[in-house]
Amino acid sequence: MTLETVSAGVLVPVPGSVAEINAALDAQAREYADRSMAPNTRRAYETDWAHFVGWCARHESDPLPATPDAVWRYVTDLANNGTEATGGRPAKTSTILRRVSSISVMHKAHGHNSPTGDAAVQFVLEGIARRGPEFSSAPKTAATTATVVRLVAGLDPDKPADVRDRAILLFGLAGAMRRSELAALDLANIVDTGEGLEVLIATSKTDQRSDGDIIGLPPGDREATSPVHAWQAWCALLADSGHDVSPAFRPVARSGQILPRRLSPQSVALIVKRRATAAGLDADDFAGHSLRSGFATTAARAGVEEREIMRQGRWKSVKIARNYVQRGRALDATNPARRLGL
Repeated sequence: MTLETVSAGVLVPVPGSVAEINAALDAQAREYADRSMAPNTRRAYETDWAHFVGWCARHESDPLPATPDAVWRYVTDLANNGTEATGGRPAKTSTILRRVSSISVMHKAHGHNSPTGDAAVQFVLEGIARRGPEFSSAPKTAATTATVVRLVAGLDPDKPADVRDRAILLFGLAGAMRRSELAALDLANIVDTGEGLEVLIATSKTDQRSDGDIIGLPPGDREATSPVHAWQAWCALLADSGHDVSPAFRPVARSGQILPRRLSPQSVALIVKRRATAAGLDADDFAGHSLRSGFATTAARAGVEEREIMRQGRWKSVKIARNYVQRGRALDATNPARRLGL
Protein backbone atom coordinates (compact mmCIF):
# COMPACT_ATOMS: atom_id res chain seq x y z
CA MET A 1 0.00 0.00 0.00
CA THR A 2 1.59 3.30 -1.08
CA LEU A 3 1.06 6.67 0.67
CA GLU A 4 2.49 10.13 0.04
CA THR A 5 3.01 12.88 2.61
CA VAL A 6 1.60 16.34 1.92
CA SER A 7 3.01 19.58 3.40
CA ALA A 8 0.48 19.59 6.28
CA GLY A 9 1.93 16.30 7.43
CA VAL A 10 -1.20 14.32 6.58
CA LEU A 11 -0.85 11.00 4.83
CA VAL A 12 -3.07 10.67 1.79
CA PRO A 13 -3.32 7.76 -0.63
CA VAL A 14 -1.78 8.05 -4.06
CA PRO A 15 -3.93 7.18 -7.11
CA GLY A 16 -5.00 3.56 -7.09
CA SER A 17 -4.35 2.95 -3.39
CA VAL A 18 -8.06 3.15 -2.44
CA ALA A 19 -8.60 -0.09 -4.32
CA GLU A 20 -5.71 -1.62 -2.41
CA ILE A 21 -7.12 -0.45 0.89
CA ASN A 22 -10.55 -1.86 0.04
CA ALA A 23 -8.99 -5.17 -1.02
CA ALA A 24 -7.13 -5.37 2.29
CA LEU A 25 -10.32 -4.58 4.20
CA ASP A 26 -12.20 -7.24 2.23
CA ALA A 27 -9.52 -9.80 3.08
CA GLN A 28 -9.70 -8.86 6.77
CA ALA A 29 -13.51 -9.03 6.69
CA ARG A 30 -13.32 -12.56 5.26
CA GLU A 31 -10.93 -13.50 8.05
CA TYR A 32 -13.34 -12.15 10.67
CA ALA A 33 -16.21 -14.00 9.00
CA ASP A 34 -14.21 -17.21 9.17
CA ARG A 35 -13.87 -16.68 12.92
CA SER A 36 -17.61 -16.29 13.37
CA MET A 37 -17.99 -19.98 14.17
CA ALA A 38 -15.83 -22.61 15.79
CA PRO A 39 -13.81 -24.87 13.44
CA ASN A 40 -15.77 -27.97 14.47
CA THR A 41 -19.05 -26.20 13.76
CA ARG A 42 -17.79 -25.06 10.37
CA ARG A 43 -16.71 -28.58 9.44
CA ALA A 44 -20.11 -29.96 10.45
CA TYR A 45 -21.92 -27.38 8.29
CA GLU A 46 -19.65 -28.12 5.33
CA THR A 47 -20.19 -31.88 5.65
CA ASP A 48 -23.96 -31.49 5.84
CA TRP A 49 -23.98 -29.04 2.94
CA ALA A 50 -21.93 -31.39 0.76
CA HIS A 51 -24.48 -34.14 1.41
CA PHE A 52 -27.37 -31.86 0.41
CA VAL A 53 -25.54 -30.71 -2.73
CA GLY A 54 -24.95 -34.34 -3.71
CA TRP A 55 -28.60 -35.18 -3.13
CA CYS A 56 -29.68 -32.22 -5.27
CA ALA A 57 -27.41 -33.35 -8.09
CA ARG A 58 -29.02 -36.79 -8.10
CA HIS A 59 -32.54 -35.30 -7.97
CA GLU A 60 -31.91 -32.58 -10.55
CA SER A 61 -32.52 -29.74 -8.09
CA ASP A 62 -30.60 -26.52 -7.55
CA PRO A 63 -28.98 -26.46 -4.10
CA LEU A 64 -28.39 -22.70 -4.00
CA PRO A 65 -30.85 -21.22 -3.80
CA ALA A 66 -32.93 -24.30 -3.09
CA THR A 67 -36.70 -24.33 -3.25
CA PRO A 68 -38.86 -25.39 -0.29
CA ASP A 69 -40.07 -28.47 -2.18
CA ALA A 70 -36.47 -29.62 -2.67
CA VAL A 71 -35.89 -29.32 1.07
CA TRP A 72 -39.01 -31.18 2.12
CA ARG A 73 -38.22 -33.97 -0.37
CA TYR A 74 -34.67 -34.12 1.00
CA VAL A 75 -35.70 -34.41 4.65
CA THR A 76 -38.40 -36.92 3.75
CA ASP A 77 -35.76 -39.03 2.01
CA LEU A 78 -33.57 -38.83 5.12
CA ALA A 79 -36.49 -39.80 7.34
CA ASN A 80 -37.31 -42.78 5.14
CA ASN A 81 -33.95 -44.01 3.88
CA GLY A 82 -31.26 -42.31 5.92
CA THR A 83 -27.75 -41.98 4.49
CA GLU A 84 -24.84 -44.21 3.60
CA ALA A 85 -23.61 -43.74 7.17
CA THR A 86 -26.85 -45.21 8.53
CA GLY A 87 -26.76 -48.15 6.13
CA GLY A 88 -30.14 -47.26 4.69
CA ARG A 89 -31.81 -46.97 8.09
CA PRO A 90 -33.98 -43.89 8.68
CA ALA A 91 -31.98 -40.95 9.99
CA LYS A 92 -32.53 -39.78 13.54
CA THR A 93 -34.50 -36.60 14.07
CA SER A 94 -31.47 -34.79 15.50
CA THR A 95 -29.48 -35.59 12.35
CA ILE A 96 -32.23 -34.26 10.11
CA LEU A 97 -32.60 -31.04 12.10
CA ARG A 98 -28.85 -30.49 11.97
CA ARG A 99 -28.86 -30.92 8.18
CA VAL A 100 -31.71 -28.41 7.89
CA SER A 101 -29.79 -25.95 10.05
CA SER A 102 -26.76 -26.29 7.77
CA ILE A 103 -28.88 -25.63 4.68
CA SER A 104 -30.22 -22.49 6.32
CA VAL A 105 -26.78 -21.22 7.34
CA MET A 106 -25.33 -21.75 3.86
CA HIS A 107 -28.18 -19.89 2.20
CA LYS A 108 -27.87 -16.91 4.52
CA ALA A 109 -24.09 -16.87 4.11
CA HIS A 110 -24.56 -16.48 0.35
CA GLY A 111 -27.20 -13.76 0.61
CA HIS A 112 -30.26 -15.94 -0.04
CA ASN A 113 -33.42 -16.36 1.98
CA SER A 114 -33.47 -19.77 3.58
CA PRO A 115 -36.08 -22.18 2.19
CA THR A 116 -36.11 -24.06 5.50
CA GLY A 117 -38.38 -21.46 7.10
CA ASP A 118 -41.18 -22.22 4.65
CA ALA A 119 -44.36 -23.30 6.45
CA ALA A 120 -44.65 -26.51 4.43
CA VAL A 121 -41.07 -27.51 5.33
CA GLN A 122 -41.78 -26.83 9.00
CA PHE A 123 -44.93 -28.99 8.91
CA VAL A 124 -42.93 -31.87 7.42
CA LEU A 125 -40.24 -31.47 10.10
CA GLU A 126 -42.86 -31.44 12.83
CA GLY A 127 -44.27 -34.70 11.49
CA ILE A 128 -40.80 -36.24 11.35
CA ALA A 129 -40.20 -35.25 14.97
CA ARG A 130 -43.38 -37.12 15.93
CA ARG A 131 -42.21 -40.44 14.50
CA GLY A 132 -41.54 -41.75 17.98
CA PRO A 133 -38.70 -42.23 20.48
CA GLU A 134 -36.99 -44.91 18.39
CA PHE A 135 -35.88 -42.16 16.01
CA SER A 136 -34.53 -39.92 18.75
CA SER A 137 -30.93 -39.98 19.89
CA ALA A 138 -30.86 -42.03 23.06
CA PRO A 139 -28.99 -40.17 25.79
CA LYS A 140 -25.73 -41.80 26.81
CA THR A 141 -25.25 -43.02 30.36
CA ALA A 142 -24.10 -40.32 32.75
CA ALA A 143 -20.67 -41.08 34.17
CA THR A 144 -21.50 -40.15 37.76
CA THR A 145 -18.95 -40.02 40.55
CA ALA A 146 -19.58 -43.68 41.38
CA THR A 147 -19.01 -44.62 37.75
CA VAL A 148 -15.82 -42.57 37.36
CA VAL A 149 -14.43 -44.03 40.60
CA ARG A 150 -14.96 -47.41 38.98
CA LEU A 151 -13.30 -46.28 35.73
CA VAL A 152 -10.14 -45.02 37.43
CA ALA A 153 -9.85 -47.84 39.96
CA GLY A 154 -7.89 -50.10 37.63
CA LEU A 155 -5.52 -47.49 36.21
CA ASP A 156 -1.79 -48.13 36.68
CA PRO A 157 0.16 -45.13 38.07
CA ASP A 158 3.28 -46.45 36.34
CA LYS A 159 1.77 -46.36 32.84
CA PRO A 160 1.75 -42.93 31.13
CA ALA A 161 -1.48 -43.60 29.24
CA ASP A 162 -3.23 -44.56 32.48
CA VAL A 163 -1.91 -41.46 34.26
CA ARG A 164 -3.20 -39.29 31.42
CA ASP A 165 -6.58 -41.02 31.32
CA ARG A 166 -7.06 -40.58 35.06
CA ALA A 167 -6.54 -36.83 34.66
CA ILE A 168 -8.90 -36.65 31.68
CA LEU A 169 -11.68 -38.56 33.43
CA LEU A 170 -11.44 -36.54 36.64
CA PHE A 171 -11.14 -33.22 34.79
CA GLY A 172 -14.14 -34.12 32.64
CA LEU A 173 -16.31 -34.96 35.65
CA ALA A 174 -15.26 -32.22 38.09
CA GLY A 175 -15.22 -29.54 35.38
CA ALA A 176 -18.35 -30.70 33.51
CA MET A 177 -16.18 -30.54 30.41
CA ARG A 178 -17.02 -31.43 26.85
CA ARG A 179 -14.62 -33.68 24.97
CA SER A 180 -13.69 -30.77 22.68
CA GLU A 181 -12.85 -28.62 25.71
CA LEU A 182 -10.60 -31.32 27.17
CA ALA A 183 -8.81 -31.74 23.86
CA ALA A 184 -8.32 -27.99 23.43
CA LEU A 185 -6.69 -27.39 26.82
CA ASP A 186 -3.15 -26.00 26.80
CA LEU A 187 -0.68 -26.16 29.64
CA ALA A 188 -1.00 -22.38 30.04
CA ASN A 189 -4.75 -22.79 30.63
CA ILE A 190 -4.22 -24.71 33.89
CA VAL A 191 -2.84 -23.00 37.00
CA ASP A 192 -2.14 -24.88 40.24
CA THR A 193 -2.87 -22.29 42.95
CA GLY A 194 -1.97 -24.54 45.87
CA GLU A 195 -5.64 -24.70 46.83
CA GLY A 196 -6.82 -26.29 43.60
CA LEU A 197 -6.66 -25.80 39.88
CA GLU A 198 -7.90 -22.78 37.96
CA VAL A 199 -8.76 -23.90 34.45
CA LEU A 200 -9.37 -21.51 31.59
CA ILE A 201 -11.86 -22.83 29.05
CA ALA A 202 -10.64 -20.58 26.25
CA THR A 203 -13.43 -21.48 23.84
CA SER A 204 -16.36 -23.85 23.78
CA LYS A 205 -19.55 -24.77 21.99
CA THR A 206 -21.53 -22.05 23.77
CA ASP A 207 -18.68 -19.51 23.70
CA GLN A 208 -18.24 -18.91 19.99
CA ARG A 209 -16.59 -15.52 20.59
CA SER A 210 -13.89 -17.11 22.76
CA ASP A 211 -14.57 -14.84 25.73
CA GLY A 212 -13.34 -17.68 27.93
CA ASP A 213 -14.51 -19.05 31.30
CA ILE A 214 -12.45 -19.93 34.36
CA ILE A 215 -13.58 -22.87 36.46
CA GLY A 216 -12.10 -24.24 39.66
CA LEU A 217 -11.20 -27.87 40.31
CA PRO A 218 -10.76 -28.52 44.05
CA PRO A 219 -8.42 -31.24 45.36
CA GLY A 220 -11.14 -33.73 46.24
CA ASP A 221 -11.51 -35.93 49.31
CA ARG A 222 -9.32 -38.83 48.19
CA GLU A 223 -5.94 -38.82 46.47
CA ALA A 224 -6.99 -41.58 44.06
CA THR A 225 -9.83 -39.45 42.68
CA SER A 226 -8.38 -35.98 43.15
CA PRO A 227 -8.29 -33.94 39.92
CA VAL A 228 -5.39 -31.93 41.37
CA HIS A 229 -3.29 -34.98 42.23
CA ALA A 230 -4.10 -36.56 38.85
CA TRP A 231 -2.97 -33.40 37.04
CA GLN A 232 0.22 -33.15 39.06
CA ALA A 233 1.11 -36.75 38.23
CA TRP A 234 0.50 -36.16 34.51
CA CYS A 235 2.43 -32.88 34.58
CA ALA A 236 5.46 -34.69 36.04
CA LEU A 237 5.44 -37.04 33.05
CA LEU A 238 5.05 -34.12 30.63
CA ALA A 239 8.05 -32.41 32.18
CA ASP A 240 10.12 -35.56 31.65
CA SER A 241 8.97 -35.98 28.04
CA GLY A 242 11.29 -33.25 26.74
CA HIS A 243 8.62 -31.74 24.49
CA ASP A 244 8.28 -27.97 24.76
CA VAL A 245 4.75 -27.85 23.28
CA SER A 246 1.49 -26.48 24.58
CA PRO A 247 -1.25 -29.19 24.45
CA ALA A 248 -2.21 -30.41 27.93
CA PHE A 249 -3.43 -33.84 26.86
CA ARG A 250 -1.43 -35.73 24.23
CA PRO A 251 -1.28 -39.16 22.62
CA VAL A 252 0.85 -41.84 24.25
CA ALA A 253 2.60 -44.43 22.08
CA ARG A 254 2.45 -48.12 23.00
CA SER A 255 6.03 -47.80 24.17
CA GLY A 256 4.88 -45.26 26.73
CA GLN A 257 6.38 -42.29 24.88
CA ILE A 258 4.33 -39.09 25.14
CA LEU A 259 3.92 -37.60 21.68
CA PRO A 260 4.20 -33.86 20.93
CA ARG A 261 0.74 -33.26 19.55
CA ARG A 262 -2.81 -32.70 20.76
CA LEU A 263 -5.39 -35.40 21.41
CA SER A 264 -8.46 -35.10 19.22
CA PRO A 265 -11.97 -34.80 20.70
CA GLN A 266 -12.74 -38.21 19.23
CA SER A 267 -9.77 -39.66 21.10
CA VAL A 268 -11.20 -38.33 24.36
CA ALA A 269 -14.49 -40.12 23.65
CA LEU A 270 -12.64 -43.34 22.84
CA ILE A 271 -10.74 -43.11 26.13
CA VAL A 272 -14.04 -42.95 28.02
CA LYS A 273 -15.35 -45.95 26.09
CA ARG A 274 -12.13 -47.95 26.51
CA ARG A 275 -12.02 -47.35 30.24
CA ALA A 276 -15.70 -48.28 30.53
CA THR A 277 -14.97 -51.61 28.83
CA ALA A 278 -12.01 -52.25 31.13
CA ALA A 279 -14.29 -51.62 34.11
CA GLY A 280 -16.78 -54.21 32.89
CA LEU A 281 -19.32 -51.72 31.55
CA ASP A 282 -20.92 -51.52 28.10
CA ALA A 283 -18.88 -49.03 26.05
CA ASP A 284 -21.89 -48.34 23.81
CA ASP A 285 -23.63 -46.72 26.77
CA PHE A 286 -20.90 -44.10 27.16
CA ALA A 287 -19.48 -41.19 25.19
CA GLY A 288 -17.29 -38.17 25.80
CA HIS A 289 -20.40 -36.26 26.93
CA SER A 290 -21.00 -38.81 29.70
CA LEU A 291 -18.53 -36.98 31.96
CA ARG A 292 -20.35 -33.67 31.56
CA SER A 293 -23.78 -35.18 32.18
CA GLY A 294 -22.29 -37.17 35.08
CA PHE A 295 -21.30 -33.94 36.79
CA ALA A 296 -24.80 -32.46 36.52
CA THR A 297 -26.51 -35.69 37.58
CA THR A 298 -24.26 -36.25 40.61
CA ALA A 299 -24.40 -32.60 41.69
CA ALA A 300 -28.21 -32.58 41.43
CA ARG A 301 -28.47 -35.72 43.56
CA ALA A 302 -26.22 -34.05 46.15
CA GLY A 303 -28.65 -31.12 46.37
CA VAL A 304 -26.47 -28.55 44.61
CA GLU A 305 -28.53 -25.57 43.48
CA GLU A 306 -29.39 -25.37 39.80
CA ARG A 307 -27.63 -22.05 39.25
CA GLU A 308 -24.38 -23.44 40.72
CA ILE A 309 -24.58 -26.47 38.44
CA MET A 310 -25.07 -24.15 35.47
CA ARG A 311 -22.15 -21.95 36.54
CA GLN A 312 -19.63 -24.78 36.78
CA GLY A 313 -20.91 -26.42 33.60
CA ARG A 314 -21.17 -23.11 31.73
CA TRP A 315 -24.70 -23.93 30.58
CA LYS A 316 -26.38 -20.96 28.95
CA SER A 317 -29.77 -22.64 28.57
CA VAL A 318 -31.77 -23.28 31.71
CA LYS A 319 -33.89 -25.79 29.79
CA ILE A 320 -30.91 -27.94 28.79
CA ALA A 321 -29.32 -27.83 32.24
CA ARG A 322 -32.65 -28.64 33.86
CA ASN A 323 -32.91 -31.86 31.85
CA TYR A 324 -29.83 -33.14 33.68
CA VAL A 325 -30.95 -31.79 37.04
CA GLN A 326 -34.39 -33.38 36.80
CA ARG A 327 -32.90 -36.71 35.78
CA GLY A 328 -30.52 -36.57 38.72
CA ARG A 329 -33.32 -35.80 41.17
CA ALA A 330 -35.90 -38.17 39.68
CA LEU A 331 -35.62 -40.62 42.59
CA ASP A 332 -34.38 -38.37 45.40
CA ALA A 333 -36.21 -37.62 48.65
CA THR A 334 -38.42 -35.01 46.97
CA ASN A 335 -40.10 -37.53 44.69
CA PRO A 336 -43.81 -37.32 45.58
CA ALA A 337 -44.30 -41.01 44.86
CA ARG A 338 -42.34 -41.74 48.03
CA ARG A 339 -45.27 -40.38 50.01
CA LEU A 340 -47.88 -42.74 48.61
CA GLY A 341 -47.29 -45.43 51.19
CA LEU A 342 -46.47 -48.07 48.60
